[in-house]
Amino acid sequence: MSSNQIPGEKQTQVRLLIQDNPKIKPSEIQTARVLSAFREKVDWSRVEKEVEATLDQQWLSNVEKEMKRKTEPLGHDFETVDTFKQYCDKKDSF
Repeated sequence: MSSNQIPGEKQTQVRLLIQDNPKIKPSEIQTARVLSAFREKVDWSRVEKEVEATLDQQWLSNVEKEMKRKTEPLGHDFETVDTFKQYCDKKDSF
């Protein structure tokens, strides 16, 4: 299933899930979406649609990479760099 076959609402939900959990794996996204459908007690046809919408692990991986590029445009996490700098400043204040 390509991204243009995945409904916009599902794409948005997957993007929000990745944004809230940046280190989530594609298989975990699938599990989270299906479990969410079970918790909402939706009918089986909607559960099957959730499964179909998250079957394409390559698409999920691509969305995750895209989200990472947007949140970390320089290829690294600013918080990590800041923490490292604070650590180094203790040893060398220059």
